[in-house]
Amino acid sequence: MIHAARIRFAVLGLALLPGIALADAPARMTPADPMVLRFYEGRCQMKMLVPPRYKRVKSRQLVQAGEVVETYKPPVTAEVVHRVLVAPERVEYRVQPARWKLVKDRVLVRAAEVKEIVLPAEYAYKTRRRLIAPGVRTDKPVTVDGEKKVIRLTTAPLYETERVLVQVTPERRISRTIPAQYRIEERRVMVTPERREKVVIPARYKEVINRVEVDAPQVTRRKIPQRHEVKYQNVLVKPAHFVWMDVPSGCATVPKG
Repeated sequence: MIHAARIRFAVLGLALLPGIALADAPARMTPADPMVLRFYEGRCQMKMLVPPRYKRVKSRQLVQAGEVVETYKPPVTAEVVHRVLVAPERVEYRVQPARWKLVKDRVLVRAAEVKEIVLPAEYAYKTRRRLIAPGVRTDKPVTVDGEKKVIRLTTAPLYETERVLVQVTPERRISRTIPAQYRIEERRVMVTPERREKVVIPARYKEVINRVEVDAPQVTRRKIPQRHEVKYQNVLVKPAHFVWMDVPSGCATVPKG
């Protein structure tokens, strides 16, 4: 059986040979599959697989190409209000007609006068009662339960109603003033006469909204430089191959098969 420490020493010795740089930790040689032994010049040798060797190479690669970026800023506009003349100022002459109004006047039709009036006597009918027969009291004997009694009977007086014409107020003379009589008459009175006047009609304007460019458009150019990146890659120096190594303890200690 081959001692693992001796084989590991041999592998590390190969890895540390001058002029060879490995990418990772030193590679370990492994026995060939299937395991092959030979006797060479009186020595026992085993066929071992040596892994490939790589060299770590530093390279500078372009990640982003340089370019020029343009930024466009649109123009800035604003709304401006302008007054536009629609109709100029002009002078017109207008005729103002005369103005009239209605005036009401009181016109005397009959003057006031005083008249003497005779007021006749006034009569009225009144009713009164006249006695026709006075009341009479008589004693009348009656028998009640076999007993004789005297009952006094009274007869009410008899009246009659008659209408009598009675003077209420006597005949009299009075003086009465009869007021004057008027009538209303309407008439037209001129307030202002007809006249010709000068009228100045002012100019008329309207507002128009225009969009005006305040700031011109701008194009800004910005240069973006190239960007590189340093990368490392493994370059194959020597491919995997087989070598024969001596077995110090002899072939008898190596298990077969």
